[in-house]
Amino acid sequence: MSCSQSTAPVNILNNPQFNCDLKCDFSYDYTTSPVLIISNKGDYLSIKLDSSQNITYNASTYSLNEMRIYQPSLHSYNGSKTDAELIIIHTRDTSVGNLLVCVPIVVGSSNSASLSIMDKVVSSASLMTNSLDKTTNVNIPTFSVKTLIPLKPYYSYSGTLPFPPCNGRYDYVVFNKDDSAVLSISRKAYKALSKIISENAYPVRQNNSIFYNKNGPSSSSSKNGSDDIYMECLPTGSDGEQLVPLDMPSSNNMFDDQSIKKFYNDNKWVSWVVVAIVLAILIKKIGLLAFNKIFSSKS
Repeated sequence: MSCSQSTAPVNILNNPQFNCDLKCDFSYDYTTSPVLIISNKGDYLSIKLDSSQNITYNASTYSLNEMRIYQPSLHSYNGSKTDAELIIIHTRDTSVGNLLVCVPIVVGSSNSASLSIMDKVVSSASLMTNSLDKTTNVNIPTFSVKTLIPLKPYYSYSGTLPFPPCNGRYDYVVFNKDDSAVLSISRKAYKALSKIISENAYPVRQNNSIFYNKNGPSSSSSKNGSDDIYMECLPTGSDGEQLVPLDMPSSNNMFDDQSIKKFYNDNKWVSWVVVAIVLAILIKKIGLLAFNKIFSSKS
């Protein structure tokens, strides 16, 4: 079924019209969800999870609703389709509106982490859901959706749903194959996928308001948790050498026991010099006293 009034999907070009950082900010908090519920819907595979998953886009919170695999891709990339595409559908928690995160899938092995997942999903579907509306559960103990999200720049735009009912207004996050932001699938699994779901025929639309986020997505846990990376910014000289200030002891611990002990250990030779000088002075004084006493007794 084609959507005559749709405004999505679109053709993703390498020369975006606009840059977008904060308003297009995409961060996720996907957790491990080992049970995947896979259904054959005729022209796509539907994948649902048995646990809630959350993301944030443009400061709004969304919940993962469903993942879909289409072949070939819905979006075009510089005028060409990829072998397939993963569409991750999220529903906004507090108001109307959905977010579709779209990742191209290509035959190959450039993304080994996604390769094993894609092959597992498709091979299970080809055995257990090889006809319309059949459903099966697949167990992947360590599965998390974050494995399927490239840490690469992405494009964003707004449009209708690309598939029926082809209406509404939805936000899109689309990764580009030319940024190496792809998922991998083996040729064998791709052939199996082509046998159990039909090719889609949704037309590509023109959109003059496509934005580009060069930063890519981020993990909410790495933003707020213990995975933070601390970077210290230090001034540099004209030759690029870091100008590092000397560590100065605070007034509270400058003369504590540890400081005194460390000073003594580091400066023992000074102590010996002082002792030698004191002894020399004492010997000199004793010698003078003895000399004066001897000569005074003779006289």
